[in-house]
Amino acid sequence: CFTRAYINAGFTKDKYKKRLWSAIFGALNSDLNVNDMWNTWIKLKLKKYSYTDSSLELEIIRLAADGLWMAYISEMKLNHDLKKILDQLLESTRRKS
Repeated sequence: CFTRAYINAGFTKDKYKKRLWSAIFGALNSDLNVNDMWNTWIKLKLKKYSYTDSSLELEIIRLAADGLWMAYISEMKLNHDLKKILDQLLESTRRKS
């Protein structure tokens, strides 16, 4: 599902890619054009993957991932291991039968 890919894309151990994500985050907060492009991209992806990713639960998971991503790029100290948090978020994206 798109939500799992979205989560995985934002978390990398590669320092160069982490800096790129940090720059994107900074631009999102300071440049309305970048913000508009990001919002358009997200809306298009969510429309394209609406069959698998339109639930309230997955929206909440994406928002939680955004918050975790901000903590990650700012190197905030977390109370729990980042990998465990990511694993739980990713597991939460899997539909229960």
